Amino acid sequence: MATAVEQYTKLKKEVDTATEQVAKAEGALEQIAASLKKEFACETLKQAKEKLKQLQKEEKDSLEKFEDDIEKFEDEWEDDDDAD
Repeated sequence: MATAVEQYTKLKKEVDTATEQVAKAEGALEQIAASLKKEFACETLKQAKEKLKQLQKEEKDSLEKFEDDIEKFEDEWEDDDDAD
């Protein structure tokens, strides 16, 4: 059976480890928040979610336009090959 001092030492080590992990997580969160603010002008999580939604729509629209343009290009060049 562990003595009170051993139990205290073990618990103190666990608390110190947890405190260190919390500090690291808070630091990481601050870095992410700073990046969102700098790169996307987002101050809140809500703004970041809205920005993500906007960027996903822009990506989808760009992909659709690209696919349409490729199809037109292939149709045009396919017709030119037939003319030779």
